[in-house]
Amino acid sequence: MSAGITGRTLASARRLAILRFLREAGEPALVTEVAQATGLHPNTAREHLDRLVASRFVESTAERRGTQGRPRLRYSIVRRRAAATADERFREAYLASAREGLDLPDQASPDGGAAGEVAGQLAALDLHLDDLGFAPEVAPADRAVHLHRCPYATLAHERTELLCEVHLDLARDVLAAEGGPVTAESLEPFVGPRHCVLHLDGF
Repeated sequence: MSAGITGRTLASARRLAILRFLREAGEPALVTEVAQATGLHPNTAREHLDRLVASRFVESTAERRGTQGRPRLRYSIVRRRAAATADERFREAYLASAREGLDLPDQASPDGGAAGEVAGQLAALDLHLDDLGFAPEVAPADRAVHLHRCPYATLAHERTELLCEVHLDLARDVLAAEGGPVTAESLEPFVGPRHCVLHLDGF
């Protein structure tokens, strides 16, 4: 699936609300539970869940039942790797290039040890945010990532807290999946017309 389609999946307040519910639920949920929590009709909730599954933000598993009939599906958050939808060879080439280009503060080399972990995390985060269309600029010295083009600007002005919360959680997932000390602390919206800042810590 293309980066554009992946990004457009999150351009919906309803899908963002579903993601937030699934994350807070902490366990796989049925369509009926998602619908009740978000105020959607079950059929509408199922359509949004299908889109989230197709974009690999959510996964579904068949519920084990002791009765006959088609098993019900339960849905849960996918703990995303950077650009999970990207071609693996492209991903690895991009990360290798990004590691080399990072100007890490107070680090001896991006090739090993803690510095290598930091470089890997920042490169993965850069790829993830680029995949979603944010035009990111990683600024290690500032412990921040500048997001120069919010592809969800209209929705962000209407549902700032919801949108930023979901994207902050996704950034945390990417950093945790890559492994290392870097954490995403906060997402500061609209320091400029379409410019937001993701604040980092741990390095």
